[in-house]
Amino acid sequence: GSLVIFGVIILPLSFLSDFINSKRKKLLDQQSWQASHDGLTGCINRRAGLQLLEKKIEDSKTLGQIYALLFIDVDHLSHINNSYGHAIGDKTLIKICERIKKSIRSNDDLIRMGGDEFIVSLNNIGSPDNASNVAKKILNSCNITLPFENTIVPLSVSIGIAVTSPKTNISNEK
Repeated sequence: GSLVIFGVIILPLSFLSDFINSKRKKLLDQQSWQASHDGLTGCINRRAGLQLLEKKIEDSKTLGQIYALLFIDVDHLSHINNSYGHAIGDKTLIKICERIKKSIRSNDDLIRMGGDEFIVSLNNIGSPDNASNVAKKILNSCNITLPFENTIVPLSVSIGIAVTSPKTNISNEK
């Protein structure tokens, strides 16, 4: 327990040690998250994403699962930035990410490759048709207009699909 002397609570040293270790772990977790995620959108960043994709492809081979990548490009982002300002462009990217995340499963990953380019990794999709269905869901969710402050911003995305199977052989060019 604790000891009270002259109205001051004296805590045992183990409490202080536990407190410091808890704060240290929280800080390390925060630094790890910041190193692997995009600061604007909260998506997995390019570096961490490429490492993740390599692992997912290997998992596809060893687990015998079908795996798909959706390559997503936000259409006309430079026009949005030039016409409405970078703050609106940033808000657009955040909204697009929110909509993509709502369109994919919790075990799928959204990676921001940079600028207006994203990759969704669809894990163990069962059938290539399922990748197409997810892409359609994302298109329906993201091809809209959004009100920002005093303007309406038209949003759209383009999507390419790549499907791998356990037999796919991918070379890693660096």
